[in-house]
Amino acid sequence: MRAVFGTLAALAVALSALAVALLPPPVSAQSSVAPPGPPDPSGPPPGPSSVVQAHHTDTPPTIDGVLDEAIWQRVEPVTDFRQRTPVDGAPASERTEFRVAFDQNAIYFAVVAYDSQPD
Repeated sequence: MRAVFGTLAALAVALSALAVALLPPPVSAQSSVAPPGPPDPSGPPPGPSSVVQAHHTDTPPTIDGVLDEAIWQRVEPVTDFRQRTPVDGAPASERTEFRVAFDQNAIYFAVVAYDSQPD
């Protein structure tokens, strides 16, 4: 079963979480925090970097939380996410799909977040 974010607020939260998961922590020349140590040898190796490709569409998708437009079927989703907690760098515990499309007026993001234990 797939759960699709149906509101703009939920989509904003998902995109914020995605940004946090994909971006490295900020670097400061005057940081008082010690640099991270070597990777935990018992943990998984770092995952490969992903490139998200945005696909052009002449017909904008309907913003309704349902990904039934043809553009979303043509776009290959990014799925190789890594988690921060409880094990930093481990494969994500729940499958997530992220797609990007654009037209002459806007950029569209589609997120499908699977939940093995929905409420």
